[in-house]
Parts: sequence; C-alpha cells; structure tokens
Amino acid sequence: MSDDTVVENGQLAAAFFFNLAVALGLVLFGVLIVLMEPAAAGSGIPEVIGYLNGAAPARLMSWTTMVGKVIGVICAVGAGLCVGPEGPTIHIGALLGVAILNFCIFVLSFFTKDNFLKSLRNDVDERGFVSCGAAAGISAAFRAPTGGVLFCLEEAISFFTSKMISRVYLTCAVAYYVLYFLEEGASRFDSSSFTEFQLDLSCHISYYAQDIFWFAVLGVLGGVIGSLFNLLVINTTKLRIKYINPRGYRRVLEAIGIVVLTIIIVTFVPYNFGCTLPTQLTSHSTSVFNDTYRDDTEICMPDSIWGDLSGQACPQCYNRTKDNWSAAPDEWQDKVAEFLESQHIRRAGCPKGQYNEMATLFYVSGHTGVGNLFKQGTYDYLHAGTIIGYGVLYFILAGITAGMSIASGLVVPMLTIGGCLGRVWGIFINTYVKRHNQEYGADPGTWAMLGAAAFWSGSGRITVTIAVIMLEITGKFRFLPAIMITVIFAKWVGDWLTHGLYHELLHIKHIPFLADAVPKRLLFKVFGE
Repeated sequence: MSDDTVVENGQLAAAFFFNLAVALGLVLFGVLIVLMEPAAAGSGIPEVIGYLNGAAPARLMSWTTMVGKVIGVICAVGAGLCVGPEGPTIHIGALLGVAILNFCIFVLSFFTKDNFLKSLRNDVDERGFVSCGAAAGISAAFRAPTGGVLFCLEEAISFFTSKMISRVYLTCAVAYYVLYFLEEGASRFDSSSFTEFQLDLSCHISYYAQDIFWFAVLGVLGGVIGSLFNLLVINTTKLRIKYINPRGYRRVLEAIGIVVLTIIIVTFVPYNFGCTLPTQLTSHSTSVFNDTYRDDTEICMPDSIWGDLSGQACPQCYNRTKDNWSAAPDEWQDKVAEFLESQHIRRAGCPKGQYNEMATLFYVSGHTGVGNLFKQGTYDYLHAGTIIGYGVLYFILAGITAGMSIASGLVVPMLTIGGCLGRVWGIFINTYVKRHNQEYGADPGTWAMLGAAAFWSGSGRITVTIAVIMLEITGKFRFLPAIMITVIFAKWVGDWLTHGLYHELLHIKHIPFLADAVPKRLLFKVFGE
C-alpha cells in the first residue's frame, strides 16, 4: 500500500508502526552484524585511505568484513535512514580487490612454485589491487569511471605511477560497462542516458559573467555549512566513542533511538504541510511565473514534463486557485495525478492532482530525493520554506546517524543537504537579484547541483574529483566552469575553518596517516636538541 493510500484512509498511525517495525528489524540486524565484525561499521573510506597509505587497520580486508558490509549497507539504506550506499561500495570494491588477488594466488598454487607465489604476496601488489577495487566501487556507485580514478589520485593514494593509473582506469571502465549491460542490456548503447541524475531539458539554460560572483558566494556558503556538518559529525563521533561504543547494549539502544526519531520525522512532518497545485508542472505558459518571476520566454520545462501534457487543452488548469483547478476536466486531473506519481512527486493525503512538497522529499529514497532537488525547469514546485525545513531536519538526522554501528555512507546526505542549499540559493537569486535587475531567470535545479558540489567539497575537501563526478552523474558538461568555481571556493573556506571530514575521522579512529603538508601550527615553532 502506498503512502498516499494509507494517509487517505486515515491509517497514518498504522503506516508509522509498520515503517517503524520494518526499520527496527533491518537496523538491529545490521547492528548485530557490526557487533560480530566491528570493521564492517561506517563507510570504510577513512580506513581505506589509511590502508592505501601504509596503515593496516585490524580485519579491514577480511572476508567477514565484506559480508558484513554488504548486508549492513542493505539494511541501513532499506530502513530509510539518512545514509547512502556509496561509501560502503568503495570499501566493498577494495575488499573485492584483495579477494581477487587471493583467489588468483590460490589458483596459481596448483601450477607454479612457491617462490613465484611469494613474490605476489607483497604490500605493493596488494595495495594496487585495493586501489583498483576502491576506484571501481566509485565507478559503479556513481557511474563515474573517471571520477573513480581521480578519487584515488587526489584523496586515497600518496604514491602512484603511470602504470597504476592505467590499471585503475581499466578497472573503472570495466566496472562501468558491466553495470551498464546489467541494467540497460546489450541491445543498445547510449551512455548519455546512463547517468545517476539525468537532467532532461527542452531548452538550454544560460548563465552569464555576472553569475560568477554568485557561484563564488555559493561556494563560500558550501564551505561554511560543510564545516558545520563536519563539526556535528566529529563531535557526535567523539561522544559515541567515549560513551556508547564500549558497551554493546548501548549501541543497540542508540540505533533504536535514531530509528524512532527518523521514522517519527519522516512520517508525521510531511503530513502537517499543505497541498500544492501543480500548475508549475503542467503549464509551459510564462503566466505561471508572474507571481514570483519576471515574464521570460527563456524559461524552460523538462521534456518529460511538458511532452506528456502539452496536448491537453485546459486553460483553467493554469490558474493557481483551487476553485478553477477543481473545475478542470476529470481526465485532465487523472492525467496530472498519474504524471505526478511517475515523477516521484507525492500526494500524502492531498486531493487528486495536487501534491505535498515535503512528502516529495521525505517519502522517496535518498537518490530520488536528490533527483527531485536537481529537477530542472520546475522553478517553484518546491518552495524555499519547504526546502529549508527539510534541509535542517536532514542535516541533523544525517549528522547524528553518521558513525552509528552499521555500514553506511555520507555521500547521499552531502548531495541532499547541498542540493537544498543550492536550490534555496537559486530561488533567492531569482527573487531578489534577477527579477530586480530584469535579468533572465536562474534555474533552481541547476543551483541545486552546484550547491551539492559546494557542500561536498566544503565537507570532504576534494575538488577535481567532485567536479568530474558531478559532471558524470548529471551528464551536463556545460556547467563545468560553474562547478569549478563553487568547489574551489568551498574548499578554501572549509580549509580555513576545519579539517576535512575523512582526514579528521582518521585522526579520531587513531589510524596512522602522514599528511602531505606540515600542519600550520608547526610552521612557527623552533625545535632543538
């Protein structure tokens, strides 16, 4: 039974308890796995970075860790927690690299001498396989083979050769094409549609020289809010290590508390928001934008939205009032309701043909929620107040969930929070800058993509990798200059405020790691015998 049907029938409490029971069952099973194999907890990215730089965390590359990681991330994502699968996918890829090396050695042991096998068992080759596996994990998780190579070069590996780059790139390409043929089949090959968040537009969105300043400001905001997120995650992790992790039952109680809080917010918060008329989604007329934006023939709608409904003649559907909307033909309202469902836009108890903005973000998976924030051409189908409320709640939930005793990642939360930041910033630019200066409108979906890149860079302190991954997951290479500006400013501001999240977690978990630069506090100290 869908969320909309449950709410319509007045069964909100039943939906809450059903979701709570399922989520508790999945999460407690995932926590039980971590209690048996502690190395399966978290994303595994800091541990993999430490391993590739010479450290050897206990049981990081064992087969039990791989099994626990796979099952744990399925439980965490399936329970609806504010986490993502990408981080564990990178760790799983690294584990597969070690497993393939050990399998090859096992097979060769029947045909070769021991001296040759001993030559294969060395740190250089093993870490080479781990590098290839981790990069393949990124390639599969984001459908971004080039991003996987750059992640290893920029963040994971401190020493690499041209031969290593070639091997890593080949591994990423194989992972990408295998995933493509598994999902799309071998009948046709069109990589342009095989992107994580395809942006389908019926016209080109332009940005101008004066927008560079606003890109930089968005990068600054991404650096500031990304640093605040790091502080929340780091301080929560410190408290968890000190008070919760020493006792297994405390980990279970923590998991129960986070699940209950998450399900309460996800179930009841959207139900307290009003309904929205989908005139923005069903009309290509510029009159839709008169309430907020200047008349602008350059404003465009996604092909998937306009193409399905353009053949329906319904002038009264363009009006924002409920009276005129209810007077629309039934077949039109049925068509709109069917279309909204196909676009992952949720009703949550609203009348047929209307939708709930908060439910559109909460009543979907993490990847779909990011896609809804990135949706272009739909200028005001999500209003600023809704996005801010959702972003604040998600920020808190993601911050306290990160580091819990279950396999989980933070990339989807970073994209979600950054998408909220960027979309609100785009609405602000349209309302107070573009409209005031009589300029062409800025698409909030485009700004959501830029905000996601800015927040990710402001938290993780990666630039080139994020820029390339954002291009590969959206398929819109026209936005490269804008993404470059936002991620650079986000990293600069973030470095000035706090350490990067992954490197800070390395320090907290006491994983040896030699940074590539001397800490600033040591530059002005004099040491002597």
